[in-house]
Amino acid sequence: MPHAVGVRATTTAATTTPQSILSRKRAARDEDDEETSQAPSKRLKVSFDADVDVKLVDRPGEKDVAVIKEEVRRAIHQRTTGESGEYEEIKDLFDAKPGLQDSPSTTLLRKYLHALSLQANRLTGKFSDLVVAVLKTQWLAHDEAFASTYIRFLGQIGSSHSAYLPRIFRMLVANFSHLSTSAGVASRATASDRQKLVSRVHLALKYLLQLIPTSSGALLTVLAKSYPFIDETRKAHVDYARNLLKAIEYAPELKSDILDLITERLIKIDVEVQVDIDELEEDIEDLLVDDSQKQADHDDNIEDSEDESDDDDEDDVETAEELEERRIKVLKVSVGKMDALLDLLFTEYTGMSSADKSNDASAMFELLLAQFSKTVLPTYRSRHTQFLLFHFAQTSPDFTNRFISTCLNIITDRTRTSFLRMSAAAYLGSFAARGTHISSDDTLHIFHQLSTFVDRVRFEYEPRCTGPNLKSFGPYYSAFQALTYIFCFRWRDLLADPEDFDDEDLLNGLTDLQWAPGVADIFRTNMSSVLNPLKVCAPGIVEEFAKIARHLNLVYVYHILDANKRVRLSQFVKTFAAMGRETALSGLHAEGAHQLDAYFPFDPYRLPASRKWVEEDYNEWKGVPGLHRAEPEVEDDSSAEDEDDDEEDDDDEITDGTQTPLGSQ
Repeated sequence: MPHAVGVRATTTAATTTPQSILSRKRAARDEDDEETSQAPSKRLKVSFDADVDVKLVDRPGEKDVAVIKEEVRRAIHQRTTGESGEYEEIKDLFDAKPGLQDSPSTTLLRKYLHALSLQANRLTGKFSDLVVAVLKTQWLAHDEAFASTYIRFLGQIGSSHSAYLPRIFRMLVANFSHLSTSAGVASRATASDRQKLVSRVHLALKYLLQLIPTSSGALLTVLAKSYPFIDETRKAHVDYARNLLKAIEYAPELKSDILDLITERLIKIDVEVQVDIDELEEDIEDLLVDDSQKQADHDDNIEDSEDESDDDDEDDVETAEELEERRIKVLKVSVGKMDALLDLLFTEYTGMSSADKSNDASAMFELLLAQFSKTVLPTYRSRHTQFLLFHFAQTSPDFTNRFISTCLNIITDRTRTSFLRMSAAAYLGSFAARGTHISSDDTLHIFHQLSTFVDRVRFEYEPRCTGPNLKSFGPYYSAFQALTYIFCFRWRDLLADPEDFDDEDLLNGLTDLQWAPGVADIFRTNMSSVLNPLKVCAPGIVEEFAKIARHLNLVYVYHILDANKRVRLSQFVKTFAAMGRETALSGLHAEGAHQLDAYFPFDPYRLPASRKWVEEDYNEWKGVPGLHRAEPEVEDDSSAEDEDDDEEDDDDEITDGTQTPLGSQ
């Protein structure tokens, strides 16, 4: 038999079958208890050969193989006739925990396991309790030879009776995230031993998939159902994800499904964290990010336990401060969990994209684009997951163009929901503004494509428009807001000749700039439209755009902003209560409910461990040379009531904790 990796053989106190074990009857058995656990492994260092002959050497005083084979055959036959004496005794052998004084030896168990493998085709559902007992055996606590025989048994029983496959897969996959303290010798194994132990698990899965190619669907179902709950530990999530990625090596047909699964679970954590942050103090994010890495380091140095929550008595009455402190503590763990998972995925995708064959990198990026369309884009308020695509979309001009085309196609596709089209506009605008490696030509291309869309739908909407209405014309407003956002960040790229521009010109007060064709016209034409986009776009973005556009002599908009103070958006929306998801990109109350959020998906990336992947890709807000931040003095004859409403609108702005609506930090 080939050498297999594992911990040293378990030492037993007896070499003969203890009579107490053979005669003992288990009164209560839980068929659903399949808990075994392991830490993950990085590489499989061994292979499993199912064709090698099994050689079982009899020990002095132990039953020989022939006797055990006959005993197992007879027990199975008697079970069919209603007798269960020998059958129960065999089952009790596998119920015994290894390493105890009265436990059967590893060699003896291996003989019975081999005998059962020979009878696998007879172990139908009537014998499920025996199969379950074998599956519950702490096989990882036994020696290497036993593990090989055990894996062979799994193949025999799984190929003979497909109904057992989900149970087999659940038993194996349970080792992906936890190492149970009840795993006998395994619980005292070193880190190196644990890697070897989980290698056995992957060997078993690989063998089953090769033996039963049609079983990959059943495995995928188990992988999804066994995924750690969102509130489980950082270590459980990272170990599980790492083992999922390992499984791709021998189950390439599940590659896209496994990567989708990890992304779906990651984005749930991402959104939950962002929702909780938004509900807490504005400066809480800094505290969470600063402490998340410390918490992660702490988690790596301790074993998983069944309860890692506070030791406080849950029955005690907590003050508001204590409740918030507890909530912040949970958030810190979630932030660290998200950070570690993203770092793992960045590493994995980098390995895929750095392959010598360009086809591998292209296939990797197609996976990311598919995840974007299916999972990321429909998710409102995701904060960090999308940066996987942000990073890899900038690794080649081809990838950049493919992402731009994907967003543009969604924006202009009328078969899509308004929410998806509006979200795509936000992603495209944020990508153009924040991507360091986005060329001037790409920026101008994006700007002109959005301008074409904005003008086309404006021409279509104006005849039936009575006033600004986010519900009716959402994609139009989102695309226009993307144009203003791009202008604020990349106005240099929108000049007629960017290479001739010198920042000293602005510092010296020379602002007679020449813009690329259509840049000024798109703003002038649409700002004077009955659609009134400056009223619907996020006030913070509009204010920043107004300052920069005035300073650069592009357009002057303060007279429109002044007039808009007397415009009530609610008068143009009679059925706002039925708007539902179509306005998910808008505020939540008062006039702000009818305006877009200042939400752009690629706002500053804050996670400490994984931030290194995007630092060189990210364009920080730099401001405009010579621009004075003080607002220009404009005549304001609005009433005090208007001013109060305007202040209320300002309170509705969402800036994701940054110092300006453009995310300066």
